[in-house]
Amino acid sequence: MQNRQQALSIIGIFASVALCQFCLSGCGAGTGQSLSSPSLGSRSSGDTTGTGNTKSVISSVLPAKRFGLFVTDYIAQKSKTAGATEKPATLARTENTTGATEYAHVFVTVHKVELVSADDQAFPVWANDAGRVVDLATLRDATGERLALLGGIPAPGVTGKKTYKRARITLGNSITFLKRGETSGKPTPIDDAVGRDDEGRRVLTVLIDRPRDLGNGKEDLILAFDRSAFVFADGRVTPSVREARGGISTDPARQESAMFVGTVSEATAGGDGPERVFALTPDAGARGENFLVWLRSSAPFYRADGKPSPALTDGARVAVRGRLQPSTKRILAESVAVLAEGEKPGDIASVTGTASNANSEGGTFTVAVKDTLRVDPAYAEITVTLGEGAVLRSVSGLPVTRDEFFTALKKAGAGEYAEAEGEYEPTTGVLTASRVRLAGTQDDKTPRETSLTALAKTVTEKSLTVTAPLVEWDGIVPPAAGKAWTVNTSVATICRDKDGKSITLADLMTAAKDPDNYAVHVVGTYSGGAISATRLELRPAPEKEVVAKKTVRGGKDSAKSDADMVKGGDGVKGSGGVETSEGKTDAKEAPKPEPSEAP
Repeated sequence: MQNRQQALSIIGIFASVALCQFCLSGCGAGTGQSLSSPSLGSRSSGDTTGTGNTKSVISSVLPAKRFGLFVTDYIAQKSKTAGATEKPATLARTENTTGATEYAHVFVTVHKVELVSADDQAFPVWANDAGRVVDLATLRDATGERLALLGGIPAPGVTGKKTYKRARITLGNSITFLKRGETSGKPTPIDDAVGRDDEGRRVLTVLIDRPRDLGNGKEDLILAFDRSAFVFADGRVTPSVREARGGISTDPARQESAMFVGTVSEATAGGDGPERVFALTPDAGARGENFLVWLRSSAPFYRADGKPSPALTDGARVAVRGRLQPSTKRILAESVAVLAEGEKPGDIASVTGTASNANSEGGTFTVAVKDTLRVDPAYAEITVTLGEGAVLRSVSGLPVTRDEFFTALKKAGAGEYAEAEGEYEPTTGVLTASRVRLAGTQDDKTPRETSLTALAKTVTEKSLTVTAPLVEWDGIVPPAAGKAWTVNTSVATICRDKDGKSITLADLMTAAKDPDNYAVHVVGTYSGGAISATRLELRPAPEKEVVAKKTVRGGKDSAKSDADMVKGGDGVKGSGGVETSEGKTDAKEAPKPEPSEAP
């Protein structure tokens, strides 16, 4: 019998391989990748990824051939060189150009990028109907240009004479300039001599410095606004854009992170644990535009509505903030928020930047604008007011109380910022927030708290193991069903009973050995399948339903009702279905214990 099962398994493997080869033969054929599908290739068990000296090997889908698309600030001479914006023949030039350091903020809205081949075929590769607002003045520091990421996106491959020679960038109809000391200003219209698209937005054509195939998976395109060549006349402005020349680093540390909102696919193709790669199709992107997202275990993963137990599944809508990894063209996620099912694209405005003027009593603070979505770029700072029931989260992505949030806000250090979402009032520059998170640049070495509640599988003097499905979790993708995590303690681990009172570690571990009555709530830092616990709390074991057993009496079926509700055991329903000693059932999930105010 055993030999027969092994033979059937081998046959199944060969059949699966044959099917994959058949399917892949029809994907990505021709000179480039299809613009209408993610074009995700086969798995690779040796795909080494990482930033800096941190590397990890994960099983993931191979990315389609992509290029990094960025916007930056560029200071150059006014002479026309390769890569400069093609000027309309009727454009009247003046000698009034913007000084490179005259403005503290220069807000430009980017809506679309197209590539144009030598035979004048246009290929839309990136689009955002709401517009990506970029502050050009912040895209430069003492060491040179910084990059605003648009995406790591697929482009059709071209060969021979069909190399890409131009790019078209579609902008909003105005640019907002704020001098030093100004907190608000009126937008300056872009000159009428600049062309428009069918929706009336301004379009600039940029000469590509070195015509080439941007669909070969080895290239980047950096569109640079040359502020020193901006022209002002009659209350209007004509911007200058060129492809940036070599020497600009695309290292993630030189990038400003971007927000990507869209739908998940291939949720488990690149792993089934906290570390995985998935595909993201933007809500309103260009035809076929999609991103590959690398969700690392160091990145907060949570539900935007404040509820626990986020799940990464195909079809889910998520908001990803991240930067581009140059070698793989993946988005290195700094956070992933699972959006509520009823939340529609375009419902919520957001602002991101350094926070100040924190007022806990009034529930307000100000944000120095760095990145916005559906917010008119007219203010250097935006006032954020907490709305009723606003969801507040820490840098780790865990829920916090109002007092905890404002305390952390006042202590925020370099590299930490606030991300607020809600309803925006443009006349006052006030955003009433329904959710706010403290955020920071995450890397593989950043310690970050996560939380979970589970039944202990094994218990020792100083550690325990928990096995999926979990009862509840937050801040991280849970382990796949059947996989275990180890929870390690230290002398600093705080232990509490189910009433919140302090107890010894020995007493807690003794109670944890009784899964019929107790579950364990864990708060700690995750790394490599283990959690270093900072806090352990006892919780009542969750109740579960058991399907009534049927017996036959006198030829008639009858149901026993002597085991309607039981506690504990291996059959707790969390990330999977209800498990019983007789197998998995579709029984309705039983009520879970109320979560504490702060995990």
